[in-house]
Amino acid sequence: KDTLLWQSRLRLSEVMVIIMTSELTVSITGVEPKRGGAEVELRVEIVSGERREERVLRVAAEMLFEVGNITGDRLPYPLSIEEFDRLERFAAITDAVNKGLYLLSYGSCTASALAKKLSARGYDRETARAAAEYLRSSGSIDEERLLEQYYNILTKQKRLGPNRIRAELLQKGFERELIDERIEGLMEDTDFDELLGYHIEKKLRGEQLTDRKKRAALIASLQRLGFGTSAIIRALK
Repeated sequence: KDTLLWQSRLRLSEVMVIIMTSELTVSITGVEPKRGGAEVELRVEIVSGERREERVLRVAAEMLFEVGNITGDRLPYPLSIEEFDRLERFAAITDAVNKGLYLLSYGSCTASALAKKLSARGYDRETARAAAEYLRSSGSIDEERLLEQYYNILTKQKRLGPNRIRAELLQKGFERELIDERIEGLMEDTDFDELLGYHIEKKLRGEQLTDRKKRAALIASLQRLGFGTSAIIRALK
């Protein structure tokens, strides 16, 4: 039974289901600030019978405060199994947050997109989402500013219509609520008739549109660019 405890990284609460007869104590024996106090390195001692194990957990200071007032002058600091599990969880999120900051240094993205990148690098889905949300709430991911940047690219460079813009923003990982909140104000300053006219002129190149099949194909292509049917028909008259 002891072997099961000491051989792996199983959560202690899970191990306790198996080891009901072992007396288990967990305590923090060392606290050292890191990264200017933004993170804290904890040394945790786990004792079961005659067996001892020490683990090192690095946790964001904000997350540590959620567990308790753990300071270097209150050592050893006893932990319940649930508190230790929580600290391990926070340590995993902290590691994912640091990886997320590294990824963001190569280019901004939404919290949703960052969570997918973290999952692709081995973090479990729950940890990846928690880390991405932490970075969004702390301001490292500014989705309002990012949405406006993407919007400018979609209108000024790609000259897309409103329907396609909404679809592209959703695909980028922006939440529908944020899109609905910001998009109307941005669209008020965009001349979509001008963008639509640009595409019509580019596709026709001065050609008179008399063939019904060509007209239908043109309308379909403009719809794929995100323009509404009524706006397209009006522009073609």
